Amino acid sequence: MKIRHNLRVLMAKRRVKSIKQLSEDTGIDYAVLIQFNNYRQRKIDPVVVTKLCEYFGCTLKDFLYIYEGNDGTDDGFPREKHCS
Repeated sequence: MKIRHNLRVLMAKRRVKSIKQLSEDTGIDYAVLIQFNNYRQRKIDPVVVTKLCEYFGCTLKDFLYIYEGNDGTDDGFPREKHCS
């Protein structure tokens, strides 16, 4: 079970074109957003999540979700399918 976010979906809906633009709009450090976007943080920073929810006008439930990992992967992401 993994915690995942809808950051890219929300960025697309709001037409935010890049993490850099999101950083400038929210005041959240670019490096922090990159780590968050790539799931490289060990802990979810409530300050970052709160700022992002306020920026996108969404609730925590809209932003974060629990991925059950039923696709057989350890990291919670579907594996890429390659043609043989």
